[in-house]
Amino acid sequence: MNDIFSYKYKKNLSDNITNWCYDKLKNIPYISYIVIFVHSLFIVLLTFAIVFCEKNFILFKISLFLLIFIALINKYFDACPITRLERKLLKNKKWFGFPYNYIFDLFDVEINKFRVAVMFWSICFIYTMFCVYKLVN
Repeated sequence: MNDIFSYKYKKNLSDNITNWCYDKLKNIPYISYIVIFVHSLFIVLLTFAIVFCEKNFILFKISLFLLIFIALINKYFDACPITRLERKLLKNKKWFGFPYNYIFDLFDVEINKFRVAVMFWSICFIYTMFCVYKLVN
């Protein structure tokens, strides 16, 4: 039995998911841009729901749950599986996802996995602090 938390198991599972999705989507015109747009729009809408909804509103609670789930998925796979799919669809190993590529380009900073991870977990920390503040008050 494989240990579900071993690097090899997680890498294999991530590759299988990415390859399966890629095989289903690869022949659709402009699919890489559609996936990037939907992925980005989903995150932006979750962010707006967290920021602008009242803490007792069901949309706030659903969005908070989804953001926690997204953070756990990113932690488990050591990256976003959807971003890995985007990278494969784009055939671009330098794609790290929206907004990372744009922000690093804007500030003319070399992009790499470590810097993207620091930025992602910093954003997660800010979300967490904001949500804790919102829930307490």
